[in-house]
Amino acid sequence: MMEEVYSSDDENPTFFVAVLDSNDYDENVERIADTLGSDSSLSKGCLVYYLTKYDFEVHDQDLFDYYKTNSPEYLVTRPDLTEKADETD
Repeated sequence: MMEEVYSSDDENPTFFVAVLDSNDYDENVERIADTLGSDSSLSKGCLVYYLTKYDFEVHDQDLFDYYKTNSPEYLVTRPDLTEKADETD
């Protein structure tokens, strides 16, 4: 087992400890996929990151209305809607 301590590069750093139990890809890949797939906030954050990075826009009115109602944070070109979504979480 290997332990490593990391810190953020902030004025007031946050410290993180990473513990490596196994470096066998086949042993870990399913466990990692299950963990990441079950964390909806992580999945949502990743999706918003990529939607922003690639300038995702919705031009279909029905889709826009759907996202506005159900997932406004995905309408990354409309930060006014994203702020409202954050307020209701």
